[in-house]
Amino acid sequence: MVAGVTSFLRSGGFLVAGIVVALVGGAALAHPTHDPRTELFVALIVQAGCQMSHAVADQEMPKYGFTKGETRDIVTDLLMAGEAMIDPAQDTLILMTRECSR
Repeated sequence: MVAGVTSFLRSGGFLVAGIVVALVGGAALAHPTHDPRTELFVALIVQAGCQMSHAVADQEMPKYGFTKGETRDIVTDLLMAGEAMIDPAQDTLILMTRECSR
Protein backbone atom coordinates (compact mmCIF):
# COMPACT_ATOMS: atom_id res chain seq x y z
CA MET A 1 0.00 0.00 0.00
CA VAL A 2 2.82 2.43 0.84
CA ALA A 3 4.32 1.96 -2.62
CA GLY A 4 0.94 2.73 -4.20
CA VAL A 5 0.53 5.91 -2.15
CA THR A 6 4.07 7.00 -2.96
CA SER A 7 3.45 6.42 -6.66
CA PHE A 8 0.20 8.37 -6.51
CA LEU A 9 1.85 11.31 -4.73
CA ARG A 10 4.54 11.45 -7.38
CA SER A 11 1.87 11.63 -10.11
CA GLY A 12 0.99 15.17 -9.03
CA GLY A 13 -2.78 14.73 -8.99
CA PHE A 14 -5.20 17.29 -7.64
CA LEU A 15 -5.78 15.00 -4.70
CA VAL A 16 -2.17 15.51 -3.63
CA ALA A 17 -2.81 19.20 -3.17
CA GLY A 18 -5.97 18.41 -1.23
CA ILE A 19 -4.10 16.04 1.05
CA VAL A 20 -1.42 18.67 1.70
CA VAL A 21 -4.07 21.22 2.65
CA ALA A 22 -5.81 18.73 4.94
CA LEU A 23 -2.52 17.89 6.67
CA VAL A 24 -1.46 21.52 7.08
CA GLY A 25 -4.85 22.57 8.42
CA GLY A 26 -6.41 25.95 8.95
CA ALA A 27 -3.41 27.55 10.67
CA ALA A 28 -1.66 28.04 7.35
CA LEU A 29 -4.61 29.46 5.41
CA ALA A 30 -3.65 32.46 3.33
CA HIS A 31 -4.77 34.04 0.11
CA PRO A 32 -2.72 32.97 -2.88
CA THR A 33 -0.49 35.44 -4.58
CA HIS A 34 -2.35 36.33 -7.71
CA ASP A 35 0.65 36.54 -9.96
CA PRO A 36 0.14 36.41 -13.72
CA ARG A 37 0.57 32.61 -13.81
CA THR A 38 -2.09 32.06 -11.15
CA GLU A 39 -4.41 34.48 -12.92
CA LEU A 40 -3.92 32.60 -16.21
CA PHE A 41 -4.51 29.26 -14.48
CA VAL A 42 -7.74 30.53 -12.91
CA ALA A 43 -8.87 32.10 -16.21
CA LEU A 44 -8.35 28.79 -18.03
CA ILE A 45 -10.44 26.91 -15.48
CA VAL A 46 -13.15 29.60 -15.54
CA GLN A 47 -13.21 29.22 -19.33
CA ALA A 48 -13.65 25.47 -18.88
CA GLY A 49 -16.78 25.96 -16.78
CA CYS A 50 -15.10 26.58 -13.40
CA GLN A 51 -13.92 23.01 -13.01
CA MET A 52 -11.33 20.74 -14.52
CA SER A 53 -10.44 17.11 -13.99
CA HIS A 54 -6.89 15.99 -13.41
CA ALA A 55 -6.94 14.13 -16.74
CA VAL A 56 -8.02 17.23 -18.68
CA ALA A 57 -5.52 19.40 -16.82
CA ASP A 58 -2.74 16.99 -17.78
CA GLN A 59 -3.64 17.59 -21.43
CA GLU A 60 -4.49 21.29 -21.38
CA MET A 61 -2.18 22.99 -18.88
CA PRO A 62 1.10 22.07 -20.62
CA LYS A 63 -0.17 23.93 -23.70
CA TYR A 64 0.17 27.09 -21.61
CA GLY A 65 3.53 26.12 -20.14
CA PHE A 66 2.30 24.83 -16.78
CA THR A 67 4.37 22.04 -15.30
CA LYS A 68 2.88 19.49 -12.90
CA GLY A 69 4.83 21.06 -10.05
CA GLU A 70 3.63 24.57 -10.85
CA THR A 71 0.05 23.34 -11.22
CA ARG A 72 0.23 21.52 -7.89
CA ASP A 73 1.57 24.66 -6.17
CA ILE A 74 -1.17 26.88 -7.64
CA VAL A 75 -3.90 24.37 -6.74
CA THR A 76 -2.56 24.14 -3.18
CA ASP A 77 -2.61 27.94 -2.85
CA LEU A 78 -6.18 28.13 -4.18
CA LEU A 79 -7.33 25.38 -1.81
CA MET A 80 -5.67 26.97 1.18
CA ALA A 81 -7.31 30.31 0.37
CA GLY A 82 -10.73 28.70 0.09
CA GLU A 83 -10.94 29.64 -3.58
CA ALA A 84 -11.19 26.06 -4.80
CA MET A 85 -12.20 22.61 -3.67
CA ILE A 86 -11.51 19.08 -4.82
CA ASP A 87 -14.18 16.56 -5.78
CA PRO A 88 -12.24 13.42 -4.84
CA ALA A 89 -14.70 11.08 -6.55
CA GLN A 90 -14.04 12.77 -9.89
CA ASP A 91 -10.46 13.97 -9.14
CA THR A 92 -11.70 17.39 -10.24
CA LEU A 93 -10.72 20.88 -9.17
CA ILE A 94 -13.73 23.16 -8.69
CA LEU A 95 -13.18 26.90 -8.42
CA MET A 96 -15.15 28.83 -5.83
CA THR A 97 -14.01 32.26 -6.92
CA ARG A 98 -16.19 35.30 -7.57
CA GLU A 99 -16.37 34.33 -11.27
CA CYS A 100 -17.60 30.86 -10.36
CA SER A 101 -20.02 31.51 -7.53
CA ARG A 102 -22.99 29.21 -7.74
